[in-house]
Order: sequence, then structure tokens, then C-alpha cells
Amino acid sequence: MKFNIRSLAFFVFAFAITMSQGISGAYAQGDGPRAYFFIPKETRLVSVYGLFLNGNQSYDTSIVAKNGNIDVNVGVIQYTHPIVSNDKLGALIAIVPFGETKGTLKIGNREIKGSSSGLGDIQLGAGLTLSGMNAMTLQEYVQAKPTYTFGVLGRVFTPTGAYSDSKVVNMGSNRWAFLLGFPTVYYVGKSFLDPQLMTFELLPSVTFFTKNNKTYGGGSSQQDPLMKLEGHVTRNVHQAVWLSLDGLYTYGGKVKTDGFGGSDSQSSFGMGGTVGLALSKQISGKLTYGGTVSHNESGGDGHFWRIVGNYAF
Repeated sequence: MKFNIRSLAFFVFAFAITMSQGISGAYAQGDGPRAYFFIPKETRLVSVYGLFLNGNQSYDTSIVAKNGNIDVNVGVIQYTHPIVSNDKLGALIAIVPFGETKGTLKIGNREIKGSSSGLGDIQLGAGLTLSGMNAMTLQEYVQAKPTYTFGVLGRVFTPTGAYSDSKVVNMGSNRWAFLLGFPTVYYVGKSFLDPQLMTFELLPSVTFFTKNNKTYGGGSSQQDPLMKLEGHVTRNVHQAVWLSLDGLYTYGGKVKTDGFGGSDSQSSFGMGGTVGLALSKQISGKLTYGGTVSHNESGGDGHFWRIVGNYAF
């Protein structure tokens, strides 16, 4: 079978949203569907995001503000650079968030309003496929039958965001965080260009936090590890359109203040839906809406919109 690589490039990028493009890491909305979709090894990506949240969490949604009503409006710029190690595909990522968070929190019998704007916590990370398909050129990619990938993901959240211990809500978190995840994707289709290609995706992860020594009102806080299980079922419905059903379960993250136990461990489950679209062989995007379905007293609650634009080169 003969392939015209130039004419097939559009279809490749219609379905290939590159590895490690999720902005959220430790954040409640998850990395999103096809964040770890297998692509040709030459592909680099610049992504621009808009994220709009309303609920009981700030931009760092690992901490829940009980009875809080907070709005978050954030933009994100991300660069993803491919790497190959032992013939396996990987990626290096740099993520820079910026925007505003504002809202009202109930502390005792008081309602306190607050806002914060500026830079969020910059994220640096890397992902690598451990088993499954080997790294491929574009020529190899368009001829391959997709199978599965299992990989490892590491991400560091740096305390670079705007933060003040005099504010009840902040863009930054004033602490380091470290995420370890294992993205797994199983493909069902004749090729990556199959107009009916399906994916089954699972991302278990755990995030560890250092101490915040300047909390609101004084003192310090320490948070237990936060575990997440993110899943997606996606399907192409057109040569340039795909849909996804999304789910996310969160557990853990109990907070201690000045060494004393505070809130209980979080437990929450959220669902959502995504539509992905390719506008050209280089430009693609996706739109997601999601919200909390159930949660305990300490769990995150709310809903969000996320719009993503990608430029592949």
C-alpha cells in the first residue's frame, strides 16, 4: 500500500493530541482525554488553554475550602518537546499558568472575600512509554496498527505563583508538589487514521506535597498524599472530530495545621464530556465540560469549562 505522507499529515494531527499535555496534574479537572495519545516522534507542540472553574476550590484544587464559593479564570501556555529513549517515545513539558481567582470563604461565623491574580505555579515534567508501541516516524505511523501504551509520568509543581498569607484565596500554593502517574492507553482500530478509532485510557496518579509555612492567619500546614484515578473512553466520529466520556475519582489529601488534624480525607467523583476538532494539519483543539457528581464533606465540588488549542510542528 502506498501512502502520500503530505496528504495524510492532516489526519495524523486530527487524532494525535500529544503526550503529557495536561495542565492539571494535581488539580481536580484531570489531564483530559487523549493527553497521552501516541504520535510520530518528530512532533513538537505548543498549547494554549483557557480554564474556567466554579466551586469550593481555588486554582490549586488539591485543597478544599468548605462552604467556599470560588471562581477561577486561568490561561496556560505549554510547550511539549518529544524525546526518544531506548526506542520508546517520551516528552518533556513546561507549563506556565496565569490568571485570576476570587471568591468568598466561610471561616467560623465570618464570610471573607478575597482575590488573587498573576502567575500560577509553573510546572515542569516528563513522560516516557515503558511498554507497548515503539517510537515511530510519520511514515511508520500511518502504516501501523495501534495496540497499547503503558508509561510513567513525573511532574513538579514549583512555588512560583502569586501568594500572600494575608489572602484567603491565591493563585499560588507556596509549596512544592510532586506527581507520579502511570498513563495507559489501549487502542481499538485498524490504524491511527481509522475514522472509527476508539481509545480506552486510564491514569492512576499520586501527588506528594511539601509544607506550607505561611498559611492564612499564621502557622503552617501539611497535606497527605492525594490519589487520583482518571479515565476516558474516546471515539472518532469523523475524519477530524472525536468525542470522549470522562471520569475522575479523587481520594486522600487530609490537611494538618500546625501538626493537628484538620479536615478529613477528600473523596469525590466527577464526570464530563469532551469534543476534539482538527482545523488543519497543524492546528487542533478540544472543549471539555465537567462537574462533580458526588463527594464527601471534605471533597471538592463544582464544575468547569476547559478549551485547548494546539499548534503542532
